[in-house]
Parts: sequence; structure tokens; C-alpha cells
Amino acid sequence: TNYWADLVFSAQPPGPDTIPPSVVSTTPANGASGVLAGANVTARFSEPMAPSTVTGAAVELRDASSQLVAASVAWDAATSSAVLHPTSALAYTAAYTATVKGGSSGVTDIAGNPLAGDVTWTFTTQALPPPPPINDHGNSVSADIITAPTAIAAIPPNSAPPIIVRKWCRTNPAP
Repeated sequence: TNYWADLVFSAQPPGPDTIPPSVVSTTPANGASGVLAGANVTARFSEPMAPSTVTGAAVELRDASSQLVAASVAWDAATSSAVLHPTSALAYTAAYTATVKGGSSGVTDIAGNPLAGDVTWTFTTQALPPPPPINDHGNSVSADIITAPTAIAAIPPNSAPPIIVRKWCRTNPAP
């Protein structure tokens, strides 16, 4: 059996990487609502980025009044993502805008190619969760300790079959 192959040999190495990176996905997604107030914000890139350029100056989160949200920013090489972690929980039912800056002052890939332009997306956080229900003692139910049911057998007179009563015991921890 004969095999044919067309080989091309070149004395010159391939040219430099001149293709700019792009953002391929964001979390939360653009326009998302009901986002958890404790969620991180991420931007996933098309290629590995220069970690030294993935900073709080290049990746930011702003609230509806354009105030910068205090956060740390890190590069996650395993997922090719910039991860913005707010230092405190975001406000409930609030709009936020995330931005990854491009151009000469923004993020770059490992070859030094900058993101072509800023990438911006918005999302809204979840509504304030309802308070926990209150028990008979004025404490939230979440503060109660509920134990397993206890079976109590009562033997009626005249050799009738026993009656089984199940009783739940709820105790409140000391304040």
C-alpha cells in the first residue's frame, strides 16, 4: 500500500500572534435577573491572558449610580477567566454593570494583544428573601431544634388494641 502526503517545509517560524483576544462568555449573563447577592462576576476569554493585566483597574463592577464596587480580581488559568469577587454582598434588587476594559489600558493576551474594545454587561440581583417564620415563642423557626417524633403507647382498658400517638418535641436553644 502506498501513502501520499503533501509536506511543506519552511525555514521561517510561523508569524507572531496578532489576533486579539475576545470575551466568549460572562457570568452572570448579560441581562440576567435574580442573581445571587453573593455571586462572583466572571468573563471567560478565547485564549490565555497575561495575568498581570487582569486587575481591578481593567475588570470592574459598578452599581446603578456608577459607583465602583469594592472587589478583588484574579486570573483563573484553568478556565481562561477573569474572576471579580465583591468584598461584600451586593445589594438586593439592584442593577450592576460589569466591564472588562480593552485597548492599551485594558487586558491583553500572553502575546501582548489587547482586547479590541471594552466589553460591558449588566445584571440585576435577587429580591430580598422573606424573613423566617416565627414560632409560638416569638423566635424564628430556624432557631428551633426539632427532634424526631416520639411514639407513646397508651393501653386502653378491656384489652383493646393499643393507641399509638406520635408527638414532635420542639425546644428552643438558650439565647
